[in-house]
Amino acid sequence: MEQFEVNLVGENLTIILIAEGTYSVYRGNTFVADLTAKFGESGVTWYAEGITPEYAKQIGELIEEHDM
Repeated sequence: MEQFEVNLVGENLTIILIAEGTYSVYRGNTFVADLTAKFGESGVTWYAEGITPEYAKQIGELIEEHDM
């Protein structure tokens, strides 16, 4: 599984690809959420249970930057 780190406003997060378009997000050893990308006409929308849509979007944008 691909694993990488991102930094969101001073917060280090570990991102692990678990399936095409789905990532597990961890803060240290603490599970944050499974983040899923939905592709549509207007671009990518990121979804996750247990975190706000804005937080999911911010993490998703960092994942997109990493994948470029």
